[in-house]
Amino acid sequence: MGNGYPWFRLYDEVLHDRKLTRIAKVTGNSRVLVLGAWVGLLALANDSPERGRLLLAGGVPLTAEDIALEIDIDFDVLNEIMAEMQRLDMLGVEAKAFFVAQWPGRQFESDSSTERVRRYREKQKETLQGNEDATLQGRDGNAPEQSRTDTDKKRVTRPKKAPAPVAVQAYREIVNRFPDKATWPLIAKTVGEAEDDLQFWKKVVTAWIGCGWNKLNVSGMMECYQRREVPGTKGGKHATRQRDNRRRGNLPSSETIDREMWDNAKYADRADG
Repeated sequence: MGNGYPWFRLYDEVLHDRKLTRIAKVTGNSRVLVLGAWVGLLALANDSPERGRLLLAGGVPLTAEDIALEIDIDFDVLNEIMAEMQRLDMLGVEAKAFFVAQWPGRQFESDSSTERVRRYREKQKETLQGNEDATLQGRDGNAPEQSRTDTDKKRVTRPKKAPAPVAVQAYREIVNRFPDKATWPLIAKTVGEAEDDLQFWKKVVTAWIGCGWNKLNVSGMMECYQRREVPGTKGGKHATRQRDNRRRGNLPSSETIDREMWDNAKYADRADG
């Protein structure tokens, strides 16, 4: 976000941090996953317009769902990990915004490249003044001072992340979470962006959840969508047969989705339960 801090301090003691070990044990997640989540939170806090707090541009707080999407971790898993981090005083919440509790004591304002450039220029100025006679020899006048650290001003523009496909966003509006990323191409290709198709897709997702079925079973929803059927509207026998087909992994006869994309969607269903 261009706050002058493209990096932050990460201490090697994090590999043996007892709090992270305890969080892994309590939540039932691997220590590597908990450590990755913690590093991701630190990176987001560093990239914030107010270092140490997890904010978007304009000071808008990052939600737990935003954070899960940014560091690519399951929302429910992250929620559990962050709850333990708050209990252990690693994270806090103020004005609806998460913050890293010990940030001021572990990260320093002097780490800013802007501050380093200022000190370097002051040192160069003192050196030039102390050797004025030598630097003026063979010159008609003073050449403008150039500092190698001027390049620090040129920040690399980070590419903006592409927004989720509109059909995926429609799913999120109803389910209140994003589907597995492996299913995004399937949803985008199958539903498209036409308003009528998006409305029918929303109707399928809503009815699917209303039947009490697994809200993460995207491939099952795709079957209903491609058949242009609203789940639960054709009676119990049809619904049972459709569920049995999904469990066996049978493809519908009218299937037009690329086989590889279909396999990715089924894999995501099994991974999500």
